[in-house]
Amino acid sequence: MRKVGLIGCGHVGATVALDIVQGGLVDELIIIDKKREKAEAEVLDLLDALSLLPFYVEIYVGEYTDLVNADIILSTLGHIELIKPGGDRFTELKANIPEIKEVSEQLNRINFKGILIATTNPNDVIVNLYSQLLNLPQSHIIGTGTYLDTARMKAQVSKALKIDGRAIEGYVLGEHGNSQFTAWSTVRVGDNLF
Repeated sequence: MRKVGLIGCGHVGATVALDIVQGGLVDELIIIDKKREKAEAEVLDLLDALSLLPFYVEIYVGEYTDLVNADIILSTLGHIELIKPGGDRFTELKANIPEIKEVSEQLNRINFKGILIATTNPNDVIVNLYSQLLNLPQSHIIGTGTYLDTARMKAQVSKALKIDGRAIEGYVLGEHGNSQFTAWSTVRVGDNLF
């Protein structure tokens, strides 16, 4: 069975949940959020969407004890509302640290042994914090890092060159934040260096 837990059902969490369900990527999806009513509303929407798909996914709002044998847990919690225009991702850190500590305590309590993927910002700092707090090998704690930034770069190059973004290869490197940079030496359009 492919069992995934999703902690945090804001904009990112809800989008990830929809992608997981539409892709038929799991057999069971458990959503946990401090705002239980919000999570329940998202689950209702997902169940509606599920009725149009060719496969079944068990979807429900759960508790940490439901995650005991989860294969993967996605940490998408955060406080994006704290970031003002022009601000940086570190603005969320003070609010996110206590929540990461609480999640870690809960996951350690149930002896979670799967893989944790974090999108929470500031991503590199949060992944490091999870590494310190969770009873998991470091290889089981993954951050999305600059993956999204790489997608954004490819979209901008695609737009500027008016070509399909799938023809573009390359990477944004560094810390997911103000110090990240495009490694232009890695950027290719088809077989050509950019």
